[in-house]
Amino acid sequence: MPPPVPTALTDEARAQFAAAAARFLEIRRTGAEWSAEQCTEVAGLFEAISTASPPGIPEAAFDAGVAWQQCNRHKEARRAFERALQLRPDYPAALVQIGIYLVVDGSLDDAAESFRRAWESDVLRSDAYLGTWLVELSRWCGPGNCCPDSWAPGSAGREGEGWPLAQLATEGDSPVTVEAVAAWLVRCSSGGRRSPFRDLVRGFIDAALAAYPTYAPFHNLLGMLAWLDGDVSSARNAFRRAIELDPGSFDALVNFGSLSLGINAFADAEAAYRTATELDPENYDAWIGLGAALAGLGREVDLVASGRTELQRVSELRESAFDAYHRAEHIAPDRPEAYLDGALLLEDRRYYLVDPADYDAVLAEVRRGYQRAIELCGTGDTGDGEPGHAEACATARQALDRLERELHPCDGGAIPAEAALAAANAELERQELQLEQQEEAARQAACPADQGCASAPVPEVAAPAAENVITERHGEPR
Repeated sequence: MPPPVPTALTDEARAQFAAAAARFLEIRRTGAEWSAEQCTEVAGLFEAISTASPPGIPEAAFDAGVAWQQCNRHKEARRAFERALQLRPDYPAALVQIGIYLVVDGSLDDAAESFRRAWESDVLRSDAYLGTWLVELSRWCGPGNCCPDSWAPGSAGREGEGWPLAQLATEGDSPVTVEAVAAWLVRCSSGGRRSPFRDLVRGFIDAALAAYPTYAPFHNLLGMLAWLDGDVSSARNAFRRAIELDPGSFDALVNFGSLSLGINAFADAEAAYRTATELDPENYDAWIGLGAALAGLGREVDLVASGRTELQRVSELRESAFDAYHRAEHIAPDRPEAYLDGALLLEDRRYYLVDPADYDAVLAEVRRGYQRAIELCGTGDTGDGEPGHAEACATARQALDRLERELHPCDGGAIPAEAALAAANAELERQELQLEQQEEAARQAACPADQGCASAPVPEVAAPAAENVITERHGEPR
């Protein structure tokens, strides 16, 4: 069915309507909260227009309701929407608003009917489809199923600004408002296991995407739902789509980076987190993620390193990771993750020390990093109660305990096996350098610099005996 035809207006009524709409927009553009006087003023303008031309103008009655909503005067707003429906029973915008209020009441069958009538009256009313999903979400919700004290149908105190459906009632035609509702629903569904509620949330976001297919935040939210379900491939695709649509989508970049870290896709993670740090240079978590990605890239290169160029690249990646962690420490010196991750990376570096004399000093610095992280955690699991800190705090305690077991209980010196391993690796580096120097000397002897000569055979130089070299790092053969 095509959208309803607007009510015919006289020239005088049209001028009054334009003046009332201009006043509404004038107040809204200030960005300030509406005062009770402003709501009364603007709603009064629209109500006067509606009643001046019997039997009335439904559009003006509806706009009076929208004006009341700016101050959360929902009783007055609801009466205005009901008045609009009295004047035109198939008015889709008013049917949607009344449907939302019926969801608030817990009258879900009546709400579903109101939304159905709205999209039957105007098949392009995306908010009518969203309302249908809200009804289904409400049907499933009950004690323990949804966010506590914020969704159960008919619960008290749900008409204030903080309640997402009140936001949708106020600005249901705005994708930003729909996003706020969708994000709230995703948070409510993050209990760790797939549930009917989460499937309903996905349906709500799908409906939102049908209305706003290029709105990046909806793709990001779909990625979060897929991630919660363990569907890594779908989550990565959704985050990628969000970034394609909006390269400045910070949330999608961080989510894509975090998910990539979890599957060891370090190059993808590094690119995402680097862009995130450029968008928000003071974001602690973005720098932590970038450090982790760079450290992971260093481990990848190290696994296949066969010459000095690759080893130099490993060193550069590790130093860049340290820089990222130090930047995070500067941004939030009271959070533990940067100290923990830096200490873990530094502890790994001890296997690459050329001078064994530096071994104990590095371990002492590692210990200080773990201890600092634990100090920030306090005596509890997280100390400051921040979400996500519990894992870092537990890891720091375990790492310090492991490190202490590897050290002498009396003087804190490194255990002989660890020191021997570091010394052996240093000896291997020395022998490799000596071998390169011998080969170069043999080439020079075969063809002096002042003589042009063809390639001559290079005398073989004996390699160091394999049994004299320890070639293990981190307990794995290289």
